[in-house]
Amino acid sequence: MRALLLHPQPDLQTAIDRALELLPNDARIGVMPAANATMAVLLQ
Repeated sequence: MRALLLHPQPDLQTAIDRALELLPNDARIGVMPAANATMAVLLQ
């Protein structure tokens, strides 16, 4: 997972808390509930 720049967390709340600690105040966080079956696409 780390090779894909993903960092496993024990639960959703921990993941959100950790992201908020690491990211700038104006960062946006996306939650992918079926991430194991989803391919993310970045649209600009």
